[in-house]
Amino acid sequence: MSHTSSVAAVLFNLRPAEDAPHPLALGEHEAFYFATFSRDGKDSIIVRLLFGADELLELAGVAIQGQQWVYQRHIPRTAATIQETSVAGQHLTMSCQRPWERWDITFEGPLTNVETGAQSALSLKAHFKASTQAARYGVGNYQQGEQEGEFTGTMRLGEIERQLDFLAYRDHSWGVRMGGSPESWKVSTIPGHIYAIYLKAYGREGVLGRIETENGPQALHALEIEEENAQVVHFYAPEYDVRWTSRRISAPWKVYLGAGGQETISAHQNEGDFMVDLLGPTMYTLTQRGQKSHLPGFLEEARSF
Repeated sequence: MSHTSSVAAVLFNLRPAEDAPHPLALGEHEAFYFATFSRDGKDSIIVRLLFGADELLELAGVAIQGQQWVYQRHIPRTAATIQETSVAGQHLTMSCQRPWERWDITFEGPLTNVETGAQSALSLKAHFKASTQAARYGVGNYQQGEQEGEFTGTMRLGEIERQLDFLAYRDHSWGVRMGGSPESWKVSTIPGHIYAIYLKAYGREGVLGRIETENGPQALHALEIEEENAQVVHFYAPEYDVRWTSRRISAPWKVYLGAGGQETISAHQNEGDFMVDLLGPTMYTLTQRGQKSHLPGFLEEARSF
């Protein structure tokens, strides 16, 4: 099926001052989010700070050795630390070392196994170093800054120790989040190659994103998607004759979404949830300019109930 863009094109005009917390009015939210994944497409670490005018969601998840572990908690905004160059909850801290180029991320605290409920302590000290220019996307009154890079550092989860050499992409967004109940979306990321969003809401379909070409990054306007099964999705950008196929090789995170910034990683739907977002690392087969390559990436697939 073919989709034509009905949302804003990609812009590369983000200013250094925009990679910092913004003043928020009632009903507005801001998110700092890093999605990271191993180069074999099996393990991932996600960290997120999402806050509104009076509340903050602090979330950290580690998927490793076939197990998913998570910390997630809503706290009053007054209990958080929001400064010009850093944002912190009770356990998770994100510090800007250079806007749109480098961030430091630390976490010290307990994680809970999503399936069993067992607990284990996580110590994470990592650095995000951008490898692409930050791109701006606008959906209504919501601004999204997105870029890709490397996520390196150290992690200890219980008895598991790991030197991190992950790939990553980050999302720093702010404004009025989409209300109502979007029907679905897909976000496909291959760092250094593709960032593609398909969104279906209010009876309309939209595509936005960018593709790296010989002439630099180019805006994505049209996308064809074919779902082969729950693990395999085919994508085609006809204007650039680029094809890529996503194949999940590990279980994705299940993030259940409710109103007003409510997000929960859980094995089951909770009361008030209206969407589920399956997200996690995946392996891609990319065919571009006659060359085929196998690359790790990240895939989100969300749908309403």
